[in-house]
Amino acid sequence: MASTLQPPPASFSLNSEHIAKTHRTLGLRCRDRYFRDAMVCDETGTKLYAFTAKDLGSSWSLRRSLVDANSGAHLLDLRHTNWSVNKWIIENTAAKE
Repeated sequence: MASTLQPPPASFSLNSEHIAKTHRTLGLRCRDRYFRDAMVCDETGTKLYAFTAKDLGSSWSLRRSLVDANSGAHLLDLRHTNWSVNKWIIENTAAKE
């Protein structure tokens, strides 16, 4: 099943400044079909961010936390609402959409 990615309706930024002088290619590696073990890596395969999954049954929706691989800091959550097949919501650390 092919998915069409579209930009979010409102832009968001993890950092207000550029963090690289050149364009970067990021990859998303998912080792299982339930998106429980995923990571974001750079061109060399170095792990930049990890997606951690909550325990099954702890939420009515699927929730994945984006965590910085170096510092372990929680950056944001991706939440699937189960109301739409392809709808994911981005939440900040205070659980605000």
